[in-house]
Amino acid sequence: AGLGYPLAVALDPSAPVDKPEGYTLEVTKKGASIRARDAQGVLWGIVSFLQVADPEKHTARICKVDDWPDCPRRGYLGHLWAGCTEFTVFNKMNIVVHQQHPMRNGWDSPLNVYQCETLAREFHGLGLEIQYGIYSWTMDMGWPYCWKKYLGMQIEIGRRFAAMGAGVYYPNDDCRYQENVLRKEDLAGGRKPSDFDAQHVLDFFNGVKEKHPGFRMTYCPPFYWGPDS
Repeated sequence: AGLGYPLAVALDPSAPVDKPEGYTLEVTKKGASIRARDAQGVLWGIVSFLQVADPEKHTARICKVDDWPDCPRRGYLGHLWAGCTEFTVFNKMNIVVHQQHPMRNGWDSPLNVYQCETLAREFHGLGLEIQYGIYSWTMDMGWPYCWKKYLGMQIEIGRRFAAMGAGVYYPNDDCRYQENVLRKEDLAGGRKPSDFDAQHVLDFFNGVKEKHPGFRMTYCPPFYWGPDS
């Protein structure tokens, strides 16, 4: 009585499950233990323990679980809302893309910046990845990619998010390849639009990664089909 229910957590290179993010959870009447070979496995083991525990009844399901993800990247495309970190963790996801977020469209007031920084810090602290969309700078403007100032603007916003510990979701879908947006300047040098885009996106990625070596991004290409797109 009064001793509680012990939970032992071990980051153990010899843990039974040898797969990335894997763990072993063992729950007995006397206590529970979690063993994993990496920090993410420990996190998912703790989540599973919370799922088999019943705090109201002061009980836990007696079980042994060997678990690991079959899919290495698990997440969703959405937007910021209160509780999204908890939702991500308890669904054992490891990457989230927020196309909509407080700093979208250049709305970088101190409050909006604070919200993005805080969320990125939460995800980073848990070993999870969050990426913020920059569609305002990639497809809605409709500026030709040959303008070096345009690339510089994109790299600047990319570096701001990278400094927070966040990645970037870079979409070119929907708007950029309407006929009135694809300008002659973009076709300079005889390259196809897809070739020009590939070089531009690579320049953006390298421009951010130069200052932030751990930077990661997701690219959503445009629709290269139809009579005018």
